[in-house]
Amino acid sequence: MNLRNLIFTTACGLAFSAGLRADGVCKSFMASGTYLMTSTGWVSVNPPNPLPVAPTMALGVINIDENGVISSAAGSVTAVTAGMTQPPDAITGKLIVNPDCTATFKATCTNGCSWEGAGLFLKNSKEAHLVFTKTNGYPVTAFLDLKQISN
Repeated sequence: MNLRNLIFTTACGLAFSAGLRADGVCKSFMASGTYLMTSTGWVSVNPPNPLPVAPTMALGVINIDENGVISSAAGSVTAVTAGMTQPPDAITGKLIVNPDCTATFKATCTNGCSWEGAGLFLKNSKEAHLVFTKTNGYPVTAFLDLKQISN
């Protein structure tokens, strides 16, 4: 994937997120529950250089409490980058849901990775659609989707 495609993909994701309408007044406690987490995108394989990039994906189960604290059990999140499966991991962090239903998040893994980004929380469907802005402190193009599976 060349840099132009990477920029185009990021712009499309942000434009799509900006075009969604919020569900009304939201609060962080509305996001509490257990979620299936999926993530796909592209990351630099040679940070801090933006290129070359490699495909990445993650799958797991996370919990969000009434205060927006993100946690997961040890080994409940698995990631694959550039064809290499990372050891199963655990995540901790914070999801902040604003009154307009936009959301920001920061999270860290027990293996030392870090993520941050922003997006939308859809309170009626108990979903969040977020765009990573950084992984391990470096820009990234990846998407994070959360679908609630239990309260």
